[in-house]
Amino acid sequence: MQTGIMEYDELQVYGRIDGLKREHQYSKVIYSLVIQFIHQYVSSIEAITLKVMTLNGYQNIRFSRNELDAFIQGKANVQLSENDYNEKYDRLYNIWHFLKHNSLDLYNKIQKYPEMLIEDHEFKNGDMAMNILNIDLDFVESMFSDLTKFFEKLCECVFKENIETSRWNYDQYFEKLVSEKIEDYNNHLGLPIF
Repeated sequence: MQTGIMEYDELQVYGRIDGLKREHQYSKVIYSLVIQFIHQYVSSIEAITLKVMTLNGYQNIRFSRNELDAFIQGKANVQLSENDYNEKYDRLYNIWHFLKHNSLDLYNKIQKYPEMLIEDHEFKNGDMAMNILNIDLDFVESMFSDLTKFFEKLCECVFKENIETSRWNYDQYFEKLVSEKIEDYNNHLGLPIF
């Protein structure tokens, strides 16, 4: 009532106009959340990659993409660049670093992927990388499938794992299966045990 609106129709129009005024702010917040998600996602991937490498004999205290490449060469005599999906991994890795460091050096690396940069932009050292990157939900979705394929190929080359058999070919899978069968035999009605 402080706005002088008396009718329902006026209130509806007033609400829509205010919503339209805030739409740009909402878009910025959603974009910021997508950027944060990418950062957390890639950080998690790096942590899991290092964990798998450590379980397979990696002993250095430092980790980088060059260390990953050296580890792969030592295990399978294959370079990271030979992976069919390395360009997708490389793109995401460089975007992640660009978002973290906001440096001209990383900006130059991102220029290999012009679709990732907004048109008519200018970048100087220290400018916010997120302001010139063209990241949308389609990129996030493709990122999931591309990285899945990259790591499937990596595991196939380095650890000689088949993605189809890896879903069931491990000890815990068989232990759980046997436990379920024993439970079915002992409690064939599936009643809760009190």
